Amino acid sequence: MRHFAVMGEGGDVMYVFSGADNPYIGSDVTTVEITKDQAKRIEGEDAALIVDGEVIINTKRDVKKHELNAIRFASGSIDGAVIKRDDVATSLTVDGKHWMNNGRHAVLQLASQYFDATGDVLVGGLGLGIVPLLIATKSNVRSVTVVESDDRVIELFAKQSFDKAKIKVLHGDVLNASGDFDVVLVDHYNKSNSLKDDISHYHETMAAKINSNVFNFYLWEEIAGDTYEEFLDFAKHHDANTYSEDEWCRFKSNKSDSLEELNEAIDRINSQISVPDKLSKERLETMCQDAESAARSLSIGAPPGDRKLHRDYGMYRCGDGEYLAIGLTWGDNGRMFSVKYQGGEITDYYEIYSSGEYFSSELDMKTMEPVAHYAEGGNTKIDAITGETMQANYRCKGLDGLPVEFVDRLINDGFPHIDDIFYYAEKPYGDCVEFGLSDIFYGRGK
Repeated sequence: MRHFAVMGEGGDVMYVFSGADNPYIGSDVTTVEITKDQAKRIEGEDAALIVDGEVIINTKRDVKKHELNAIRFASGSIDGAVIKRDDVATSLTVDGKHWMNNGRHAVLQLASQYFDATGDVLVGGLGLGIVPLLIATKSNVRSVTVVESDDRVIELFAKQSFDKAKIKVLHGDVLNASGDFDVVLVDHYNKSNSLKDDISHYHETMAAKINSNVFNFYLWEEIAGDTYEEFLDFAKHHDANTYSEDEWCRFKSNKSDSLEELNEAIDRINSQISVPDKLSKERLETMCQDAESAARSLSIGAPPGDRKLHRDYGMYRCGDGEYLAIGLTWGDNGRMFSVKYQGGEITDYYEIYSSGEYFSSELDMKTMEPVAHYAEGGNTKIDAITGETMQANYRCKGLDGLPVEFVDRLINDGFPHIDDIFYYAEKPYGDCVEFGLSDIFYGRGK
């Protein structure tokens, strides 16, 4: 795990984040790689500077570690427009140019647009669709109309499995839009050499044809070239309702309550991803009941009738669209046992150890003698006779540590339990994941 600081002007630290890699390489965002100790020192302090690699604490602004979930976009491409996932975030590139990603920094920059949105909203530019998806989750937003100039981007968004009932996407130039809207949100890369000229052009052009109470402009490229004070001075000479002061420095996005609300909105979006009937909780419940019946019907090693069977884990093979297996555990006279139910029958029987050389052993279902051992917390399967490694399982925690290719396939499958995954493995019969059932059936933390 590496640690990075996102930098503002003069060495100000905007926030810190951790990841396997830096998603902002090649972008306009200035980042500095820092040590774990430096990251800990910055987090929770009032503010910080990084000067010549040294962290200096000051009081210029709040600096906290921002934790944001990611909207789970599925990858895809259409004629040079590409949505692609990497180890940190999902990005949109068009004709080889990186436009945006769904990483923490990008979502934080959009925070004030989310908080400004109410009623009927016009959005200029679609991108990945983060802004329209976020604001459509708000109960006080009636409709979201998006104007996007690239029909390939529109088609990529149309392929995403989210609830778009409030969202209407039009092909065209937002400067030609007209009508009545409560809020207008424009988030563009501007093309001239002056932020002030661009805001004036957008405001004058759109205000002539659109009746709206709030115009929120965020024109990226030139913002870094003007000071915050200059931006506010310019804004004061226009309609007081036209500009959100937070748009320049994203102060709202530094508030913990704002982060919590954004996380809740993102969770609502991710919950909209279409889940196939064969991956429903009802199907999982039926499979667990069948597994419990099969376990109690074993001629050898059946759990005692008075023992409750714990629904421990499920298995899924990428691309299947239905659950592969169920794991049950129970205790008996101070020992712990487990079975795997797959294809309508109990296929594997295990003993789990509380101490000793191995985490668990797979037992022959007739002799109850070990045929394989699992070491390192269950990561590696070892032949009990030869000692050779038979299979490697890899630990992960939801998206954290799960390979990109697995994540993408699971999202495209509509797999609903990504956050509960704790193992992945490339097995002879396919790429598989194991996910915990405790939170699904018993509630978090049990």
